[in-house]
Amino acid sequence: MPHIPILTYHSLNTRGSSYADNDHVALEQDLALIKSAGFRVERLPTLVTYFLEGRLEELSGERICALTFDDGVLHDFADFYHPHIGLLKSFARLLAEASEASRPEWQCVPATAFVIVSPEARAILDVECIAGRDQWHDHWWQEAVDRCHLDIGNHSWNHTHPALAEVADVPGMAGNFFCIDTDERARDQIIRAEDYLEGKLGEQRSRLFAYPYGHVNDYLRETFFPAHAARFRAAFSTAGDYFSAASDRWAIPRFVCGEHWKTPEALELILAGAVEGTKPTDNISQRFGKNGPSPGEDVAPSSPSGAAQVQSLSAAMPVADQAPGSSPASRNSDTDTRLADAKTPPFFLVGCVRSGTTLLRDLLKQQPDLHCPEETHLFRWPHPFATGDFNHIQRHNETLIAHRKIDGVDEERYLELLGNAVSRRDLQDGYAALFFEAKGIKTGRWFDKTPQNVYGMLLLSAVYPAAKFVHIVRHPLNVVASLKAGKVMGPHSLQAAINTWLEAVSIVREFETAWPDRLHTLTYEVLTTSPEDSVKSILAFLGEPFDAASADFTRVHSEQNRFERALSPEEVETVRAQLGSHMARYGYA
Repeated sequence: MPHIPILTYHSLNTRGSSYADNDHVALEQDLALIKSAGFRVERLPTLVTYFLEGRLEELSGERICALTFDDGVLHDFADFYHPHIGLLKSFARLLAEASEASRPEWQCVPATAFVIVSPEARAILDVECIAGRDQWHDHWWQEAVDRCHLDIGNHSWNHTHPALAEVADVPGMAGNFFCIDTDERARDQIIRAEDYLEGKLGEQRSRLFAYPYGHVNDYLRETFFPAHAARFRAAFSTAGDYFSAASDRWAIPRFVCGEHWKTPEALELILAGAVEGTKPTDNISQRFGKNGPSPGEDVAPSSPSGAAQVQSLSAAMPVADQAPGSSPASRNSDTDTRLADAKTPPFFLVGCVRSGTTLLRDLLKQQPDLHCPEETHLFRWPHPFATGDFNHIQRHNETLIAHRKIDGVDEERYLELLGNAVSRRDLQDGYAALFFEAKGIKTGRWFDKTPQNVYGMLLLSAVYPAAKFVHIVRHPLNVVASLKAGKVMGPHSLQAAINTWLEAVSIVREFETAWPDRLHTLTYEVLTTSPEDSVKSILAFLGEPFDAASADFTRVHSEQNRFERALSPEEVETVRAQLGSHMARYGYA
């Protein structure tokens, strides 16, 4: 009877840079070890097919293992930069680098990623567990299936994670999947998740389930899953044993890195047990004697608890890395600006100038919990922070000085902040605190309206990893007409006005390909014809409530199409010729 180890890793486990505390380091070394031990990695769905058809015995004599990744963070699929460790290779990249075209059994190295499915839960866990780096979403799933030999499996709707209010509000549910013991709860956690996966991947989903924390109860194993065998092919625990023909279909065991082995030597014992047909504990006794390992020796424990999964979700990154707020110099002890609260990060209005950002700001400011200063321009300028050019602009630009006066910010205090800040974020957070203090605002969420911050979106997204962006687009003919007239800023030539619009939308479009979940785009025309619906949609995107009593849309007027009077037919034709394909993306003719 074949004994097949299914090895499980968590890409969130990046507590350090060694094998024992970084699953990326462990996986890279383990792939080399697995290869040198004469094993090949098989797709988990393929092994399940053999199992369900009663053909697992056909694999006797082969050295086979399978790989699974739990939780579904983007780190499974894409490289990322860890603030303390540096660049870490994604699991998918490690699999690709381990493949060898000259060895048929290693031409591709497959794995199954069991993902937490709920978009809302992932958004919260991204903040709570990985410092709000916007690395827990689902836009990579299809590409992973199509290009990276990754299957996508169901790891429940929300992992019953304690950080989620919907979980914490139910007595006994936090961190406990054993409590999913009724049809209603099982449908909410398992069927709802499978429906979402089906909507995303169709028949390409794996139809495999992995129990959060390895918690398997009798109801799910004996009643629920057998009743839904048409939708699910198998379910997996973390019982620290081998997959074999004798395994329970609805509780197939897996080994977990960091729980069942913490060194390459301990993994060797697991692989040796697969070859010898022994239990992991038997193999340990053969290796170390009946008294087991010496103190400090890492081996697979005989009764796993799932603790490694809890740890990987709750302590993946040091607390100090979790979306820091302003520097001490920029904080005001009497004013709660929520600057350090990763659940309510600032957001930014961006777009081409003369596109309606001021109107949009004023409508959002009506909401009692949202506050916005005048334009700060702190991420607009290309000069590195604290350079002579940057400081000169901050000290002497008449427009910025006028904005600070409107905000009520004392100039001497601002210059003191400028001198003490160590980064643009320090300066931006500090300015928000000064603004709140000057306006007597005790609590709330701040946002920034600087259209030209569109040029600094990439930097903004890096230093505010949990922030979102609201992008407003206006018909380019009206933008060009306004820029040529020069009523708010210096008049532009026709070509300069065209490129001002084009550069802004091009930057945002490229940003959207990388972070679609962080961007909400609307048009000025829709905002002015349906202002209430537009504001409600933006607030929903931001996770903010809508206060109807504070909203006043009576001063919003529809677009006037001033270009019809301000631009000649030849100028209109030039704009359409250069921007036609870009205009079409936003429904403009």
